[in-house]
Amino acid sequence: MNSASAWHIITRKHAHTLATIALVGALLTTIAPQGVARAAAVHVRVQGHIVAIAAHQIKVRDRLSVVHMVMLTSATTYWYKLEARSARDLKMDMRVYVLGTANKDGSIAALKIHLYYSKAKKTAGAHG
Repeated sequence: MNSASAWHIITRKHAHTLATIALVGALLTTIAPQGVARAAAVHVRVQGHIVAIAAHQIKVRDRLSVVHMVMLTSATTYWYKLEARSARDLKMDMRVYVLGTANKDGSIAALKIHLYYSKAKKTAGAHG
């Protein structure tokens, strides 16, 4: 078997995978009005406990002990169940679920943060 026929067999066998890769690539790239290709924003999800709070950022430690820097912006929304909350409701050791976009520096620009109050902290003056 020569290399051309081997390539043909591999290509036919993996045509579905190649088509899926091409489709994903097409979905990840959008065309701007000027016809310039640009990458779509990559959404990131992080769930864990808050280990640090600063003016416009929090650090969240996930279950694998990886600490993620989460940037808080004016576009960030905060939720507890179905109730809107604010950045003032963020507390140390609070469990949160963050949905955001990846920044080039590895941090996450938070779009939405869901707050989860523990039962012990709920009675200590937290909302819930």
